[in-house]
Amino acid sequence: FVNGTCSCSDRYRGKLCQLDNPCNDYCQNNGLCTVVCTDTSCDTPKCTCLNGYSDNQCSTVITDACQSNPCGAN
Repeated sequence: FVNGTCSCSDRYRGKLCQLDNPCNDYCQNNGLCTVVCTDTSCDTPKCTCLNGYSDNQCSTVITDACQSNPCGAN
């Protein structure tokens, strides 16, 4: 409780820290998690992945198909 408001740990959110935080430990590989809100709820996590990672939780490493130089100089 700080200055009349609650200070929630990373696991919780809400005015009184009464809601679970859907972003807690959701994104992998340092992805940035935001909570997506609809007309009825605010509980859907969405990751923005760093370069080199993809999928809904940033857990898939993107491999560069050209890294091994299969095309030579072409």
